[in-house]
Order: sequence, then C-alpha cells, then structure tokens
Amino acid sequence: MKQINIYFFLFVFLIFNNFFYLLTQDSDSNQKDSDWKENQITLYIKSLEQVLKENPSIKCLHCLGKFPYDFPPFLEPKYPNKGIFEECFILSIPQGKVQGFSGNVLIGDSIIKEMIWAQDINSLKDLVVVPENSIINLPYKVAVIVQNASYNYCHFLHEVLGRLALLEMYNIEYDYILVPYHKPFMRELLNLWGIDSNKIIFINDNNACIQANELILPSLLLNTDVGFAHAGFHPHPKTSLYVKEKLSKALNSLNLDTQKFSKKVFISRQDAPQRKIINENEIFALFEPYGFVRYEMSKLSVLDQIVIMQNADIVVGEHGAGLTNILFCKSGTLVIELFQKLIDSGYWWASNLIGLKYIPINTLKQDTSWAVDWRLYGNKYSQAWASKTNVSMDEIRTVIEKYFE
Repeated sequence: MKQINIYFFLFVFLIFNNFFYLLTQDSDSNQKDSDWKENQITLYIKSLEQVLKENPSIKCLHCLGKFPYDFPPFLEPKYPNKGIFEECFILSIPQGKVQGFSGNVLIGDSIIKEMIWAQDINSLKDLVVVPENSIINLPYKVAVIVQNASYNYCHFLHEVLGRLALLEMYNIEYDYILVPYHKPFMRELLNLWGIDSNKIIFINDNNACIQANELILPSLLLNTDVGFAHAGFHPHPKTSLYVKEKLSKALNSLNLDTQKFSKKVFISRQDAPQRKIINENEIFALFEPYGFVRYEMSKLSVLDQIVIMQNADIVVGEHGAGLTNILFCKSGTLVIELFQKLIDSGYWWASNLIGLKYIPINTLKQDTSWAVDWRLYGNKYSQAWASKTNVSMDEIRTVIEKYFE
C-alpha cells in the first residue's frame, strides 16, 4: 500500500500562546501586524465569491443547486425543520496548498469562509507557517475530502464519503485522494466504496503542508441556510442518499449472511468511554422478552453493522455513533432513540430522509438553551455530551405498551 506519511517540519516553532489571527471577510480593510514572529500565521477569511474574483485561475463547478426540505417538527421548536440547502460546488485550484489534520486549504493568506467546518473559526487556531522547504510538492491532481470531525464514524460516513460522492456524481477525476485512513472503519468503508488504497494520501502531522499541481476541493455538506448553529447534524440529503445506495449495492454483491442477526435490534453503549445510560441493563430487560438482541457495534465489522441495520424491523439505541447506520435501514423501520442529556436532531434528520418511523425519548427535564448555538455554550454542551445518566423506566414502559402490546 502506498501512503504519504509526513513527519518532518524542523523549522516550525510551536508556541501556542503566540498564535494570533486576523480574521475578516474584508481583507482590504486590514493590515498584517509587522511584529509577528516566524511561526505565526495571518489568515483572512474571504467568501467564495471574493476568492474566485481575486483568483481567476481557480475554476468552480456549481452543482447540486439549492435544495428545500420540510420535515415534521423535532422535539423542540427551536430546531429548524424547514429550510434550504445552499448550492454545493467543486473547486479546481492550481498549485493549491492543503495543511494539517483537518485539510485546511489555503489560497495565499486566505481561507474560504464556506469551507470552515461548522462555522467554527477556533478550528483554525493551530495553523502555523510551514517553511517553503518543508512543503511536500506533488505533481498530481489531489482531491481533498478530509475535514474537521473526520475521526467520528457518523461524520465520516455522511460528510467525508458524502464529499467523495459529490466528486463521483460529477465524474471528477483525480490521481490521489487526501482522506483520513488511520482507523479500521475508515479503511473498511473506503474499501467497500472501491477506492484503490494506492491512491490514498494520509496526513498524520498537523503541521504538514502539501502543494499539489491541482487541488480538487468539494464543498462541505453541512450547508443549510441555518448553518450549524443549532445542535443538529444535517448533512446534504442528496449526497447521503448517494452514499446509502453506493455502499448498499456494494454490500449486497457480497452475498453476506443476513439471517444471523435479529430483526429487533437493541444498540448498546456499554462499550463507550463516555455518555452511557447507567441503567441500560434494566432498560434492555424490558425489551428482551419481545425478541430484541443487544449488540455492541464497536465489536463488529462495518459490514456486519450495516447488515444489521438493513435487516432490522425495529432499532432501539442510545444517541451515539452506533445509530449512524440507520441510514441503511429499509423504509418503515421503527427507530427509538434515547437521548441521555444530549438533544441532537441528527438521527431525526436521517430518519426523515429515508422514511423511518422515528420515536425520540427525551426523559430528562433539562436546560437546552445551549442547543441554539453549541459554540456559545461550549461548557454546557461538553458536559451534556460526556455525561452519564439514568433513563426513566416509566417512559420506556409507555413506549413499549404503545408499540409492542
């Protein structure tokens, strides 16, 4: 297998407290600070329109035009259930540079506003100046689909593979592809997709910088008109459906045994390092008499995880990566999600997208003011995200009585 692993950047000084950024949408009104030191980087945030105007050599393919959506309301009215996805695009950047774990593409001293994941400017704080003699020059066409949160299974499936889907939908060719490859599920999914491992570039140094003869940059896929301000994961519907169809077709061609798994699935988080439901055993004991089987997804291959969901009639699960593969459920499958202090509309979104019967169980009275914008309430969000909790058994019994008795 051919991979490019980048370790050598001897001239970069990592002095975190000295990092400073000049972040603006109008670079003409700002000047660089002449006192900045060698390892500091000045970045200007510019809109795609401005970047294209200033850099006529960059070509932009406009694709997947604005896409309206209208789903039944979620648990709380503050979650937008109606809106419009903005247009997607694919850029071709001559002599383009990409830097770090998150695949930040630099246009001179600028970064494209629409390419800042989740509108999170703080994600740029670790970028440093890479000396010219430490930049890896590749005389190839390199597609960039790595981004923030790539390490997470859900984000990898919907966003990283979604951007790969965008390239394939528009027949965009490339010599190499920059994509995270260090976790088993990444390798399994890319292999299932049919990606030649010899075409994969994997950056494992956040101070690494690659300059390609041509960079191919598909747009991010969290691009609704309400952005990512709410605590919900809403990837583009068309790319997610493409991922579902592509991987389902590849999996079905393998003729795997689907009968070894139950059609009534209870997804456990006992194997998770955090955000567990303390009384999971008691909850499962209520479902078990109805024929449910409990699975710990981390102990299964990606192929088996997808097969379980394809085969399921009912899925019960705690909010987390284990529910990601409901994307592969057949229409009409009943999905019951337990929230454990984290009210996130991501799986509501996926359920509506493919026609699942979705039941959220929000068992705790809690302050959800932070959910309007997770960036403004970072501590509350982090605490909720990592917390353990008990789920009301009465809430569970009510659902069981309504749907199984």
